[in-house]
Amino acid sequence: MFLGDLAVFFEGEFAETITILQEQVVPLSVQGIFISDVETLSAYQMQVETSQVQLMVRTADVLYVKRGDSVERANTFYTIVGIRHDGYGITTFDLGYKCE
Repeated sequence: MFLGDLAVFFEGEFAETITILQEQVVPLSVQGIFISDVETLSAYQMQVETSQVQLMVRTADVLYVKRGDSVERANTFYTIVGIRHDGYGITTFDLGYKCE
């Protein structure tokens, strides 16, 4: 996939504007795809549901974002707890809910 092909996902109906808050830096607005899946974990005859919240963005838009920075979406704040680059121009942030 070429970087130009990513525009279909990040400028179309799949993406939304997300704000990334970094310490001592002006807030960064990026187009991203917000994913919130519920996963069921089973152990010892018990089941627990957990949610994995992720944000997919163009790597070029978030070069200086790091773990611990905050993400704001629809007045809900998250902390970036994991960062994965796919090597093809997309970065996925694993997000944790931020207690205010």
